[in-house]
Amino acid sequence: MNYFPLVILYCIKKNKGERSISSIYHLLKGKRSAQTIQDAKLYQTFHLFGVFPLLDRNELEENVFLLQKKCAIESDSDNSFVITKYGEELLTTFSLPSSLNGWKYAQETSIFWGRLSLLVQVCSNLMNHETRYIPISRDVHLLQWVKKYLNNMSFTRNDFSQKLYNEFVNVLENMDEVRASIFVSKLTGHNRIGSTNEQVGEQLSLSSFEVSVLFTSTIHHILALTENEKNKYPLLSNIMGTSHKKLTLTQSTEKTFELVNQGYSIEAIAKIRQLKKNTIEDHIVEIALSDEAFDISPYIKSDTFKQIEECIMRLKTNQLKLIKNSLEIPVGYFEIRLALAKVGSTNAT
Repeated sequence: MNYFPLVILYCIKKNKGERSISSIYHLLKGKRSAQTIQDAKLYQTFHLFGVFPLLDRNELEENVFLLQKKCAIESDSDNSFVITKYGEELLTTFSLPSSLNGWKYAQETSIFWGRLSLLVQVCSNLMNHETRYIPISRDVHLLQWVKKYLNNMSFTRNDFSQKLYNEFVNVLENMDEVRASIFVSKLTGHNRIGSTNEQVGEQLSLSSFEVSVLFTSTIHHILALTENEKNKYPLLSNIMGTSHKKLTLTQSTEKTFELVNQGYSIEAIAKIRQLKKNTIEDHIVEIALSDEAFDISPYIKSDTFKQIEECIMRLKTNQLKLIKNSLEIPVGYFEIRLALAKVGSTNAT
């Protein structure tokens, strides 16, 4: 079976029939909504967040149909599916790169690769005294960034090229040959055009989806190394810049968080922002999911939290309705979602 259907099958297994196909689509696309962020955290699929930003909904549904036709999944309810025994067998040889971390690097991936690949092209042509070539990007902001970066260097461009090459070698030498080859193949230089995912796939007998995942995981690997060892990778660190930050809150939730920190209640925030109370509650849950230190005690009593926690652990589910119906005390969905945010995923294994 091809790679992409296996990615979908993996997500279905992690979701345990508790989420719809739409949730998988939003996860892989990297939709920054409270629900998608909550799903990624609760079902331990955060590493796949935003891995396929250009994914077409029809393509996803076609592959779901294929999995169903091959009896790898079975329809459950509400447009959700559960994995079959045969589906489990298909996943025994499937794995995702350990360095893949869409939750943390989804926003930085395209920015970092854009800067890096354009820098490599510019320097390669400068080294070969070539001034007439077509830049791989027409993005004005990116072109300006590269121009400014090169003009502010404290050493010659020849030295820069050699230093950047050395950092590349250090990064890639401990990676597997396939991922290193994919990364190098996609670089554009003097009289050399970087390959597309489809072209690399043909060369290595891989699907374009697998090439995409392997390449993205390589970028995430470089970003993690650069973040943790800035002194060892000073050039890559500068290219990474200050635009990097861990994915945390949606823009609307950030505004709510500011008011929360000022001591406003949910009702007061809803009035100030002219939003529904339920929307502000969504924001509070998102904050709790993103910030482990966030205090939820103003929104849920300690004994209520304890009973919900015990229920979650006993049932081993994230389904709100099932948890609510199993509790002996009257509890709202908001409180259950808060408890889930703090208890964590029941799908970690």
